[in-house]
Formats: sequence, structure tokens, C-alpha cells
Amino acid sequence: MREMWELPRPSAGSRATRVVLTLALVWATVAVPLTVWLALRTPPPEPVPATRTPSVLEAAALRYASQTLSTGPVTLASTVTTATARLEVQETADPSHAVSYGKVRSGTQTAELLVVGTRVLLRGDSAFWSSVGVPTAEPGWIEVGDRLGRIPFPLSEAITALGADRVEVNTPTAGSDTMTARIGNLVADFNAAGVSALTVGGRSAAVTRAPADAPARVSAVAGSDPAAAKLVGASGSLTVSAPTAPEPPPVPAPGS
Repeated sequence: MREMWELPRPSAGSRATRVVLTLALVWATVAVPLTVWLALRTPPPEPVPATRTPSVLEAAALRYASQTLSTGPVTLASTVTTATARLEVQETADPSHAVSYGKVRSGTQTAELLVVGTRVLLRGDSAFWSSVGVPTAEPGWIEVGDRLGRIPFPLSEAITALGADRVEVNTPTAGSDTMTARIGNLVADFNAAGVSALTVGGRSAAVTRAPADAPARVSAVAGSDPAAAKLVGASGSLTVSAPTAPEPPPVPAPGS
């Protein structure tokens, strides 16, 4: 039987050479262009810090916002939560006159709010007072102090903090129209209209323009001293004392 002729098989050295040449071709096709791209590409930008010192223009805007809040009325909506009640407070405040007025809601019940100087007064019906755990039918003003929580929003604290030099602002994300300023326990949000929200010590308030009649209403009560009953006692056992009667006028001296 005639034997078939066969090509000689490559040696081990020849096969190794072919493997090396194949790998070199792959490297030239893929790795070399990748190396060139890595060398020539634009380096990534530095990460933007979460907060930074405000620019000159931003610092001027913060000072203007602080001055605006301190010289004219503004409306604030906030919530006070205590062991006895959850109060929704809607107030128009004017720090320059130390006056606030508005409404306080407890559940479905509402009372009027008036702040003159350091006095905090509420006027509501018996259903409102019952909703906050106070058994009274007093129809007039009742001075509550802070026995139902700190009802007025601490606007003066926010104004003082905004005027400080150590304020930091965030870097707004693309498309955002809000900037946030932070200092200590104050957080203030700004938009094109000015301050839109304030947070002081964990208590937040939405900020809007005061109604047109606010200056007249503020002037009407600024410096006044309304007669009022007084809320006394501790949480869980609050009662109302009778309004203090005004002192009688002095008796004229004989012959005067």
C-alpha cells in the first residue's frame, strides 16, 4: 500500500514564534491606540466642593436678604411640636417693630396669634384650648409665653446669622434656581425672589412676601400692651388666670 505524503509538522519553536507574533499584532491593533488616547485625553475636572465661601456677588445678596428681613414684614409658615400639641403657625413678622400676628392651628381648631415685644398671646374658643390641653372658656387674649412651645419663629436669630462673615453656600446643581447658605444652626434657601425658606435649630419655615396691609396692621399694634389672661402651670396641668385689671387712676390731691 502506497503511503500518503504529508507536510512536515512545525516544530515547537516555530509554534511559539507564531504565538508571539499573534500577540504582538493584537497589541498593535488594540493597546497602542488605547495608550495614545489615554495620553492625549482631557483630564477630568476637579470635584466641585459641596460647600464653599460665597462669591462677592453672593455675599452682597446675603447681606441684602438679611437687611430686607430685618426692616420689613415677612410671612412665615412653620410647625411647633410639643408633648401636648402640634401647632401649625402662620405669622406675619416685622422684627423692626418686634411684632408678629397671624393664626395658630391645632388640628381643626384655630386661634389668633399676636406677638408684641416679648409677649406671646393667643385668642381662641374653648374648642381650640381643649385641643391643646387647656380647660378654659376665656374669650379674650391669653398670654401663653413658651408653655405651648416657642410659637413665634426665631426670625431675629436667622437675621443675625445671615449677616455673619462665616457663611458658606452650596454649589447649585445644573438647572437649579436655589442656593443654600449655612452657618452654625442656620440654613437659608434662596431663589430669584429672595429668601424662600429658613431653618434655625431644626425648626423650618417657608418664607413668602407679607400681604399689602401688613405695615398698617403692624403699626396698629406696635408698642401696645393688650390686656390678657395668663397661661400658668406646667405641661399637663395648664390653667388660665383671670386677666389683670388695669390699675385705677391716681386720686387727685385735695385742692388740685
